[in-house]
Amino acid sequence: MDKKPTQTNRQKQKIETRDLILKTARELFLDRGYEKTTMRDIANKAGLGTGTAFTHFPDKRSILAATLYNDIEDALNQAFESLPPNSSIIEMLVHPVRMIFEHFAKTPQLSKTLLKETLFMQGPWGKRVDIQLQRSIELTQKVLEDLKNNGQLRADSNCEILALGVISHYLSILYWGLAQDIEVEKQVNIFQLLLESLLIGHISG
Repeated sequence: MDKKPTQTNRQKQKIETRDLILKTARELFLDRGYEKTTMRDIANKAGLGTGTAFTHFPDKRSILAATLYNDIEDALNQAFESLPPNSSIIEMLVHPVRMIFEHFAKTPQLSKTLLKETLFMQGPWGKRVDIQLQRSIELTQKVLEDLKNNGQLRADSNCEILALGVISHYLSILYWGLAQDIEVEKQVNIFQLLLESLLIGHISG
């Protein structure tokens, strides 16, 4: 008698199916474009029933939001793993942003669609993207607070406001860059100049 799948196996299969849908959707978005790709197209190419695709994602925008979420997570993980030792404050803040810019520059058209379609998005995946952005602000604030505790930032620096400034500069340069077909070095240089302006008077020594 065949054994029933365990909870662990079901969960693993669910994750594998979700990842297959995301991988297939990305390929179709790049090949056909987001607008010309349907949920049925994604399910057929993945070898799944359309109902299965809808079980994992309620609509095509949710797949796009999940793609954006995973892209940002991957870029941030790579950034923290590859951060050069003994980096300056500016280098620590610029490095992850450079990684994200480089990632989006590989597929500029899809990146434009990702940001346009997920801006102010509602639903579970829209909420996850919002939470990810809030977590990025909190992580930036923690980095700044650690630097302040180590004496690298002035004791009276407001790390919460500075973190909001850092993320605001990142978002504005990202959107501006994609609107002009992103040039990584140009965008990174502008972001760094904005950071230096933001942090002037806060860096000790």
